[in-house]
Amino acid sequence: MQTRFYPIVAILVGGLFGRLAIAQQSSGSISGMVQDSQGGTVPGAAVTLLNQAQGTVARRLETTAEGYFFFTPVIPGTYTVSVEAPGFKKYVKADVTVYAQDRVGLPPIMLELGAVGETINVEASAVSLQTVSAERSGVLTGRQMTDLGSSTRLYTDLLPTIPGFNADTSNANGLRTDQNSIAVDGVLVEDVGNNSAGGWRLNMDIIAEFKVLTNGQQAEFGRASGSNITLVTRSGSQSFHGVGYDFYRNEWMNANTWLNNYNGLSRPRSRNSTFGFDVGGPIYIPHKFNSSKEKLFFFTNWEFQRPRVIDNLVSLTVPTALERQGDFSQTRQNNIPVRILDPANNKAPFAGNMIPQTRWNQYGAQLMSVFPLPNRLGVDPGYNYQYQYVGLR
Repeated sequence: MQTRFYPIVAILVGGLFGRLAIAQQSSGSISGMVQDSQGGTVPGAAVTLLNQAQGTVARRLETTAEGYFFFTPVIPGTYTVSVEAPGFKKYVKADVTVYAQDRVGLPPIMLELGAVGETINVEASAVSLQTVSAERSGVLTGRQMTDLGSSTRLYTDLLPTIPGFNADTSNANGLRTDQNSIAVDGVLVEDVGNNSAGGWRLNMDIIAEFKVLTNGQQAEFGRASGSNITLVTRSGSQSFHGVGYDFYRNEWMNANTWLNNYNGLSRPRSRNSTFGFDVGGPIYIPHKFNSSKEKLFFFTNWEFQRPRVIDNLVSLTVPTALERQGDFSQTRQNNIPVRILDPANNKAPFAGNMIPQTRWNQYGAQLMSVFPLPNRLGVDPGYNYQYQYVGLR
């Protein structure tokens, strides 16, 4: 059973102070240069950064004498960049996405001559390349995690979609899995004793995105030689949003396994139910506190897993009826006769490969009654007994 509940008090504290940690640890930056139509720099232009999801102004600044601007720290999200300068039309560029630790370098912003009230809206632009750092990385958003899906509801199942990860072992660039560094909102969540995440778990609905650096990490990253994994938790927005869910599995949706068909058994039970809800939005009191819904937000999630019920076909080797009488004349391993040696006779083989009853240990003989008799003789040399393990309901 896995239960995840984030109390409202904790969310309030996180809303007040947690973002400071995010800004210091998992934030990114946005930089650019403002020019006029002749290619000359525009110093002192007012540049505003607006968080689109929350409708809040994240930062305001003026370009330097060389026409440059640099926003940092910038928490992961989607932003609108606007530039205003006397004698020029207002420039507005929406949908500037910043992922965890991204260094977004915008192409030169060209201002056009015009009146103060005129605006140029940039709706789309060519796909930009990473030019500010030499990192090799991959990002999965919360929407992508939902669309891809995972039977265990663990984000680690999706790590193999990132270039550089092994699809079978989840190690990066051929290094061990304990060489992956994991952080949540910039805070390491590893057991420093063995450099692993241990039993720590975060369900997918609380994750806004996760970014994986597999090569070319910046100077601030250390500890691990494999990859740096940064998870960013979700935040509320100006409007309330919530969802309830139940991920359900049952054997009636499955085909029977090949082994069960071969052995004439019915479909094994395979049942699991993961259900929960999440809700987020602004924290405000009309006409008294945060009426504009621009300053304080919350997001909470609760998830519960019922115990899994899985039936497995188990194949074992148990003593045969002859072996229980000390007769190993028919016993073979990999189709090779097994020789039983006498420890009291210089390890010479027993005559006929049979242990006389006078040499039996009474407790060993009693132990034989604990084991069931073989029920699959001659089917496979690797086992002679099978049973269907029935999981708890």
